[in-house]
Amino acid sequence: MSRALLIAASVVFLASVPAAAQPDTRTHTPGAARAERSAPQRAWDDLRWLMTALEAYATDNDSHYAPAGVPRDGVLSKLDQQLEWYYANTFPRRPSPPHVDPWGRQYHFVISETRKLYALYSLGPDGKLDGAAEAFLERLKKDQVTGEELQKPQTSRNVVVSGGLLFAPPEVLRTLRPAS
Repeated sequence: MSRALLIAASVVFLASVPAAAQPDTRTHTPGAARAERSAPQRAWDDLRWLMTALEAYATDNDSHYAPAGVPRDGVLSKLDQQLEWYYANTFPRRPSPPHVDPWGRQYHFVISETRKLYALYSLGPDGKLDGAAEAFLERLKKDQVTGEELQKPQTSRNVVVSGGLLFAPPEVLRTLRPAS
């Protein structure tokens, strides 16, 4: 059967599907689905997107998450040079990387001394880091984090990511664990 005949058959089939059986795309908007998610889940979404942009930057820059001379910790806007091009090309529907978490506070980052480890995080609803999250970030700055630590999710009121999820509220962790 020729390609033209297959295309024509597909068009005829799709035109014959009743309107009631076709999905209503007018009522579905990505923003509506995002608005239904909790604040920690929205923070996780933002940080996951930012993590992808930072990983893309590192892929092109010898696995370093920041060039020499860039601060190794601070608010996310200090990483704009690394993130903006990658973010815009990876997520073209969003004009720029998010800088503010769902609680109205700026997202933060930490990059290790070797510039080969990083963490992106939200201070959470109370604007403070949990003790465990704070200790982890201090060890990460000094390249003292083990691979095992990077694979072990922990419950926290903060959302902290580093190549994956590390700390998050239970509602976020539940969505990431496989159903048993």
